[in-house]
Parts: sequence; C-alpha cells; structure tokens
Amino acid sequence: MVKKIRLIGDKTTNLFCMNLKQYFNFIGTYVEIDYVYDYIYKNNFIDKELLNDLFIITDNKENNINIEYDLVISTIKNTGSDIYIIEDSINQIKYNYEEDINIILSLLLKNNYITEDEYDVLNILNHIYSTNEYFKLLLRSKYFFANNLLYEDNKKKYDKIIDTINNKIKENINRKEISYIRYAYYSVIYDYSYYLHNNDKGYVYNIDSLISQIENFSATSEIYLIKNLLGNIYYYFKYHQNLAFEYYKMTNDISLERMSAKYYKNEIKQINIAISYYKKILLYNINDYNSWFNLGVCYYYTNRNYAMMCFLNAVKILEQKDINQLIFSEIEILVLSLKSASDLTMVVLGDIEKSIELDKEIINMFDKLKDNFHIKNSFFYDERESVLDILSDNLYIKDTQEDIMIRNEMIGNTL
Repeated sequence: MVKKIRLIGDKTTNLFCMNLKQYFNFIGTYVEIDYVYDYIYKNNFIDKELLNDLFIITDNKENNINIEYDLVISTIKNTGSDIYIIEDSINQIKYNYEEDINIILSLLLKNNYITEDEYDVLNILNHIYSTNEYFKLLLRSKYFFANNLLYEDNKKKYDKIIDTINNKIKENINRKEISYIRYAYYSVIYDYSYYLHNNDKGYVYNIDSLISQIENFSATSEIYLIKNLLGNIYYYFKYHQNLAFEYYKMTNDISLERMSAKYYKNEIKQINIAISYYKKILLYNINDYNSWFNLGVCYYYTNRNYAMMCFLNAVKILEQKDINQLIFSEIEILVLSLKSASDLTMVVLGDIEKSIELDKEIINMFDKLKDNFHIKNSFFYDERESVLDILSDNLYIKDTQEDIMIRNEMIGNTL
C-alpha cells in the first residue's frame, strides 16, 4: 500500500481533497494537500528528504489555464516520485463520498499500488466511512461534544462505527489485509477519545490498555500512520511529550515538526524554536495556511511586519479556495488571520482605511457562510443557527463589527 500521497488541487476540488485526506488518515496513509501549485514548483519548494510515494493532481486544466503543467510535472518527476493526473474524473465528481474515494482506490489498483484483496478491504472501509458520514461526524464533533443535548447523538454515531468496524475485524480475521481494518478501529477510538477528553467526558477505552494493544499491533504492521497515532496518544492523553516525539521521529514526514512547533509555541513558550519548526514545515508545503497563521502568532510581539506578512499569506492561500467548500478549521484560520492582519495594518502601518477594508471582508465572508457546504450538510436545519452563533463567538464577529464603527469614527466616516 502507498504510504504517502501528495494531493494537488484547485479551489474547485477542495472538498474532494479534504474528504480524501480524512479517509486515508482513517486507513493509515499520510496525505498532504497542495494548492496554487505553480508557485510551489516554480520556486522549487520540494524537500527531497521527504518524498511522497506519488503525487495526484485532482484538477481540471480548463479551470487553471495559466498553470504551467509541464513544469509542475517535470519538477515532480525529478524527485523520483510518480505522478497521476485525474482531471477526466474530476468532471464526474458529485461529492458522493464513497464514489469519490473509489476514484483514487481504482487508480491505486490500476497502477499496482494495492492488490485486489487490499482493494476489496479498502472499499469495505470506504463503505463504512462514507455511509456513516464519518467526515461530517468529525466536523460536528468539535462543536457538539460540548453541548450536552447534542452530545448523546454524536456519541451514538461513534459507538455505531466502532461496533461496525469491530464486526468487520471478526469477519476478516484470517485475511492479512485485516491490518487496515484494525488501524481504522484504533483511529476511530482515538478520534472519539480526543473529543471526549477535550470536553472532560473521560475516554472511550482505558488508555494504557489501548496503548498496549496498538504497540503490539505496530510491531508487525506496515501501516504508515501507526507510529503517528501512538505519538498522538502519548502527547494528548498521557502528556508524555518526549516519548511522543520518539514515535513522530519514526515517520518520514513532518509530523515531528508539526507537533514540535505546537509544543514549543504553546507549552514551553520558546518562540524562536517554534519559528524554526514552522519554517521547516513551510519548506515542505508552502501552502500550509495553519503554519503561516501560527508563524504570524509567533512573530506578533517580536516583529510585527513579519507577523502581518504571515497572516496575509494565510489569507491569500485560503481565499483561493471556494468559500462554500471551506471546512470549519479553514474558516477559523481565515477569519483570525484577517482580523490579525487588520489590527496590525492599523498599528504598524497606521492605515485605518485598509484596516476597515479587511474587517469588512470578515463580515461579508461570515454573511456568506449560510451557503457553506459543510454547514448545510453536516448539521440539521435547526442546528445551523446554533453553529453559526458558536462560530460568531469563536471568531469575535461582534467585536469586528464594533471595530469597524470605531475606526470609521476615527477617520470621520459614517456608516
């Protein structure tokens, strides 16, 4: 099975790419997503020590007539990685999760990355993942595990998926491909426990017992993300960062850099070390908007010009996507980056009008969220108002509206 995939897409395929990334995380394959890739490859932003098994361009040339495809393809081939372009299939995308995932699984089978038996097992997991709407469930969980009225509904959905996967383990106990199903089982238990733990609701499984099971499994399994999963469990549940980092080091990707950056920024408060890690992540994926945002936070009190540049880079990357396809974490980073850039524009540059312009962009974008695909499809009708209220509070929308009024008064404007 392929261990690492680099998906390259445009704003019209954001939802397609995000769903694929979550599915492959579910089965233990590492996925990195790139956008606006002409900039990356023109500037040779490929870390040759962190090669992917293959690159997949999920794009339609008609949508990006200015992209230098030949340059992108030749640059990737020079790294020794394989590349596949599936623009013909993109025209068939209907955002049916199961069918969309099968596009990639069929490509992997056709090109001998997986066997027929692996294909069968991965489609069993595809069916479980898709029919139980696991992608939507993960999106809901951040908001509704904290809501006691809605907590039970989310809990039942996780319980159902775990029971379904456990039954598949029993049915396929003699197949060597069972490792994919076992990994999916542990992956869901981890996700479930993560939201329970974050909301002071305990764990779904005894953590020491879970670690013991996964460590035994990892001793013989070739599933790529198994070490990363152990690292996450030690980091978030056992608070044993040193051991977590040892597991992250066993993966040939940027898991160690991502978690080290978070650790030094949020817990140790050694900002210069955190900055060095975020810069290394950006060498691997210059379009990592989350790292640009966090780099801006690191620079906020030491170099505000750099901080403003970082926030605006995050905004630039996210604004190239279709707003109706943004997932909640992307919406949050976009709004917080805009707000930080707005405040710094006024403080550093003294440009109040530009600051107002950025604040208005936040309000206009938030007003459009009622048509966002994830809000319309991940939540029931009577829940949508609640999640918009939660987002409004989390993103300081009322404060931004007040800032617009105050800043207009400062320059003598009237609304």
